[in-house]
Amino acid sequence: MDKIEALVADIKKNAITHGSLPFWSWNDKLEPEELRRQIRVMKELGMNGFFMHARCGLVTDYLSDEWFECVGACIDEAKKLGMEAWSYDENGWPSGFAGGALLEERDNLAGFLRMESTSEYPCGENVLGAYRIENGALRRLDASDGGEYLVIYEERDPSYIDALDPAVTKKFLRSTHEEYKARIAPENFGTVMPGFFTDEPQYFRLAPPYSKLLPEAFESEYGYSVFDALPALFVDFDGAEQLRHDYYRLAHRMFINNFIKPIHEWSEENGCRITGHAIEEASLSGQMWCCGGVMPFYEYEDIPGIDYLARGLAGDLASKQLGSVCAQLGKKKAISEMFACCGWDVTPLELRRIAEIQYVNGVNMMCQHLYSYTERGQRKRDYPVHFSEHNPWQFALADFDRYFNNLGYTLSLGEEYATTLVIHPIHSAWMRYKRLQDADSIAELQDRLFGLVERLSGSQIPYHFGDECMMERLASVEREDGKVYIRIGRCRYENVVLPLVYTLDSSTAALLREFTESGGRLCLYAEPPYAIDGRIADCSWLRSNVTLDEIREAAAARLTVGSGYDVRLRMAVRLTEQGRIVYIINRSDDAIDNIMLELDGADGAVMLDMNDLTEHALVTARGEGGLQLRFALEKAGSVVIVERSGAAAQSCGDTLPVKRYDGATVGLPERWRLTEKPKNMMTLDYARLSYDGVSYTELLPVPCIKERLYRERYEGRLWMKYEFNAEYLPQDLTCVVEPMRGLGVSVGGNELSADGDWWYDRTFKCYPIGNSAQPGRTEIIVSFDYFQSEHVYYVLFGGVSETLRNCLVFDTEIENIYLTGSFCVRSDSGYKKGERETLLADGDFTLTEQRDTVLLSDITGDGYPFYGGTVTAECSYTWHEGEPTVLRLDGRYALACVSVNGRNAGTLMFNDTLELAPYLHDGENTVGIRITNAVRNLIGPHHCIDPEPLVVSPGTFSFEGEWNGDSCPEYRDRYAFVRFGARTV
Repeated sequence: MDKIEALVADIKKNAITHGSLPFWSWNDKLEPEELRRQIRVMKELGMNGFFMHARCGLVTDYLSDEWFECVGACIDEAKKLGMEAWSYDENGWPSGFAGGALLEERDNLAGFLRMESTSEYPCGENVLGAYRIENGALRRLDASDGGEYLVIYEERDPSYIDALDPAVTKKFLRSTHEEYKARIAPENFGTVMPGFFTDEPQYFRLAPPYSKLLPEAFESEYGYSVFDALPALFVDFDGAEQLRHDYYRLAHRMFINNFIKPIHEWSEENGCRITGHAIEEASLSGQMWCCGGVMPFYEYEDIPGIDYLARGLAGDLASKQLGSVCAQLGKKKAISEMFACCGWDVTPLELRRIAEIQYVNGVNMMCQHLYSYTERGQRKRDYPVHFSEHNPWQFALADFDRYFNNLGYTLSLGEEYATTLVIHPIHSAWMRYKRLQDADSIAELQDRLFGLVERLSGSQIPYHFGDECMMERLASVEREDGKVYIRIGRCRYENVVLPLVYTLDSSTAALLREFTESGGRLCLYAEPPYAIDGRIADCSWLRSNVTLDEIREAAAARLTVGSGYDVRLRMAVRLTEQGRIVYIINRSDDAIDNIMLELDGADGAVMLDMNDLTEHALVTARGEGGLQLRFALEKAGSVVIVERSGAAAQSCGDTLPVKRYDGATVGLPERWRLTEKPKNMMTLDYARLSYDGVSYTELLPVPCIKERLYRERYEGRLWMKYEFNAEYLPQDLTCVVEPMRGLGVSVGGNELSADGDWWYDRTFKCYPIGNSAQPGRTEIIVSFDYFQSEHVYYVLFGGVSETLRNCLVFDTEIENIYLTGSFCVRSDSGYKKGERETLLADGDFTLTEQRDTVLLSDITGDGYPFYGGTVTAECSYTWHEGEPTVLRLDGRYALACVSVNGRNAGTLMFNDTLELAPYLHDGENTVGIRITNAVRNLIGPHHCIDPEPLVVSPGTFSFEGEWNGDSCPEYRDRYAFVRFGARTV
């Protein structure tokens, strides 16, 4: 067995250890047997486990006996299947408030600062000081001073905890972690149930943080009173930068040392692990909101993590920070909670790109957000996309997960090759950050950092960040063979890049002085800092002696396209016993041809396909001191290249092309025969409301009705009248209604009974109406008992933060209803083209007879505007020898399974091209397709200003808090659909 064969065997054996662990949303009344069933499905999909995540909609009492009965059932089932049943440490998020239990005591509550200008001297227990700025200097005032005052107040947030107070952290541990330990069998605690996911803890994100412990700690640390200059957190004056630096340095250290560190220590003492992430890791301003610097947080996690929200392409900062700490501390696993807010239309290819942008920077495990226990009510709008059975392409997750299981484990092997250390500038943000100006106050610092990250990552320079707090304890200068390095933990760096910074820690300054005086290579990306520890100091001794271009050229692996680097590419290199593993991704929507990898000292190399672990040869040339490997990457494509001896490299499989195929392609008709007529669907999201069953309002959007009832605080019986038009009524026409208290459904005055079946979600009730509806306009009346508790109104209107909203359970949930059956849907106004492949319709729809064919390039506009699922069709194609055999499909779809003459020709999920030559014969051929989309057009959002938002949240659907009476400035009556379909190009 050669080294590559041994590597493949190792990956096959151990890839599951880096298998996905989805957020499993526990969001309803939980039933142990249903939980077990869902776990078995996850196992079939290649998932390694799950996080048991209490979430909005949870009916089972959190941390109750019934809750732990369900936890025990899941641990038992996971044990049988060889999976990991992780706990999530909160009900909702952010972590720390123990499902609300800690919010009952005022001493536990998060503190924050507020400033106002007033002409009256302030009084009150929460007044911390009154001030005035005179001639650029701050003066603290007393009652004898007249005029205008800047007043600083201490405030408490009733919905989150003081994460700077270790006593509160102990209460959190006692009420949550220790409760789990007491309830879970000792042999399963820390093993089958490996530990806890902590999610977005923070000191306070909406204002400058404060704690009753802070004044004493501040004076002890710095020798002066914090009350001398508190307005510095909001405005500028002489000496304000020093106070801000000192204040945020202390708040940051208190958060790390008093919250996450004790949790990690408790976990170590009790034999379990901690994973999860802080919050807003992707920017300096975000980190200032929440913790004052995220990298030290990772030191106290066994599996450090980040999150990556939405569908757009983020920068490299968040994942590079994470990967840096993991490399420096030897943490072999790094997780990302990803795919929330992407929306239902996001494709597997888009998801792969979102994941690979992170994997190339150090992530190697995936927490898929979200796997939903149920979708009833608000749950279906919980930051989709979801990966439970509600997603029509869930079956393809087995292939998706296998790819990332293989890739994640491969990228955990060995050590990352990184020659360059970048000093992280978060401590300079401490000096400049003012909460009222927020990101604008550190715009220069942040923008220059983003520019540097793009320059380094886009030119494929191998680098890590160094956090100064961690460097104070872990960094040192080393000398070996005439070279000078800075070591941080397991990593050492021969180059240091200093970005724009205003200050350095004194420990960092001393380290850099020793490094440069010993001949170390330093690149200043901006002018030198002007302060040490936030105090004015002379740093003119910091001078560049190397450029970024020189650093790039000295790297042992280099990428070029044409005459230079291509900023669309990213690269990671790992040093392993089997040789170097090089991972390269294309971030862009364009194919990139003629990429050259120069690999110094290499004798041979092959490409290893992470889908099936097969080997492929590369176009190879011998260069000066190594190899030159050439290849092409598809849009959002990637490649894993493994060193191998030259002779062995020549004997492997097909050679990767250096250029994407751009020749003639197979042309297929646009209209196809349906081989299976799909059960169509239609959403009814307007209704008339009645309080007496007699008098009804005009047609209103269902979210508007919800908001009206919240504002009215209504309690009692309600009737809602939904309407639809039909020219054709199939016998299988069914009305689908979500469960509600006292539910009644009638058509034409006839009460209907559910048939016992379910559709989309196992709680949704099906009412056959084929014999009750009439051609023309049909009215469906849904009646129910309406009630909301006072807690619901407190959370909606009481001015609380997201903590309580994230675990809110509505007592009554008013929802859209749906029609399903063998019909087509006509937009009576036709369709207009919108942005990003959307179709816009004015909103009058009519049921028509289902056809035998479908326009494959526009399934949505051809009678299926609300459809989510699979369409199976075929067409005839005449082919003769010498004609094109390459099929390329464009359009909006999740995946397409293609067959030719009854033989499977392949699935388009991560690419858009198939070679059909092995399956075609001379003459007439039958080409079949099973094309699948998700439920974007069924669930929405349909009514946003942006017809296809790239960031989707519950508010994207509900417009919660934006309704003014029956109108909402952000709501559009027209419907926006995504054009589902595929066309040959």
